Amino acid sequence: MSQEIELLSPARSVKNMRYAFHYGANAVYGGLPRYSLRVRNNELNSKKLVQCIREAHEMKKKFYVVANIISHNNKVKTFIDDISPIVEMNPDAIIVSDPGMILLIQKKFPKINIHLSVQANTTNFLSVKFWKDIGIKRIILARELTTKEIYEIHKNNPKVELEVFIHGSLCIAYSGRCLISSYLKRKDSNQGVCDHSCRKAFSIKKNRRTLKRRDFSEEEVSSDIGRFQTDSKVLSIIEDQHGSYIMNSKDLCAIESIRDLIEAGVSSFKIEGRSKSTFYCARTTQIYRRAIDDVISGKKNINKSLIRMLNNLSNRGYTSGFFRKDRSCEFHQNYERSHSLSASQKFVGEFTGKYKEGFAEVLVKNKFCVGNNLELMNSKKNIQFFIKKIFDERWNSIFCAKNNEIVYISLPEIENPFDLKFSILLLNLENGNKTAI
Repeated sequence: MSQEIELLSPARSVKNMRYAFHYGANAVYGGLPRYSLRVRNNELNSKKLVQCIREAHEMKKKFYVVANIISHNNKVKTFIDDISPIVEMNPDAIIVSDPGMILLIQKKFPKINIHLSVQANTTNFLSVKFWKDIGIKRIILARELTTKEIYEIHKNNPKVELEVFIHGSLCIAYSGRCLISSYLKRKDSNQGVCDHSCRKAFSIKKNRRTLKRRDFSEEEVSSDIGRFQTDSKVLSIIEDQHGSYIMNSKDLCAIESIRDLIEAGVSSFKIEGRSKSTFYCARTTQIYRRAIDDVISGKKNINKSLIRMLNNLSNRGYTSGFFRKDRSCEFHQNYERSHSLSASQKFVGEFTGKYKEGFAEVLVKNKFCVGNNLELMNSKKNIQFFIKKIFDERWNSIFCAKNNEIVYISLPEIENPFDLKFSILLLNLENGNKTAI
């Protein structure tokens, strides 16, 4: 394989963008909260987006601006004024789903590239042709497609760029077009304020009702049709033996489908996670960069250590998605819990790149102590070591480092020292998988 394959990483902030590029992303995507389906945990305003685009281009990288809401009239009216300062910086594309927004962009900014969002639910080659004919450069395909279907789409539209999600959270609704949060909490997911109602714990309550017999006598009975209760709302629902998290999807992890998807015509792999941490952004980018490079270089199998590293990330259990059809619903859904867990590693610190008397400066994110088994994560190499000494900012020797402290730690001797500015410190938990690559 010799074609150029893009790795596209998420950014909730300028910082996350920098880490994504450092760990191997070719491009990053992010957008204004008002227009990009990420209102919470999104630090990007107009000024910061301008900064992102400028820095990306200085590094010979790409930045895509997300404006993929299903827009109502009030947002259509303000969109051009809000997006104009950002477009002046020449982002590499705008990701859009709403036909009206596409019309506005093409009229006001005819030279800007448009990528069609996954929210548009593109599932067949004729739809791809339709969008191509009106000037769309890239289609982000619906998540519900098989690899075979993607191949057929590419075969019928060989000049259209195809992008797919390769890792991250999944929505129970069709490609994210969901009204559950809007119905239960009046928080519209299609406007970027999803409450993740589908991941909540629900309880089943017996439905007691009175039946009237033919002889006009009455009998109170318990129905097998329960009531679905969350917070203060009670909804009728039919449940079975699988449990209470009936709408909770596992997370997507399709690393083992990379080769098949490239052969099917995919040119860009997207990592979901614009609400996720810097560590998540860096780690997933690092892993998928190496996996893509291995496939392109001709390696037949995905390095198992990369899969173990993904398992070390907090997750709700993994599914490879719909790329293969031979999967049961249990393969895709987690009926036991809705929150993410990691049994092997914990993110405990960020290296600042500064040194003091041979000790590296660390901004502490979670507690770690002398004697702990740690991992130094860097774009070039991950190193396992036991920490021997910790000093605080006043150069006092301490046993444990606590959240939000600045500390200095001893590092193992490294033959070829590398820049620690974007390095991350991980704690290997007891009985966890410890992976060095």
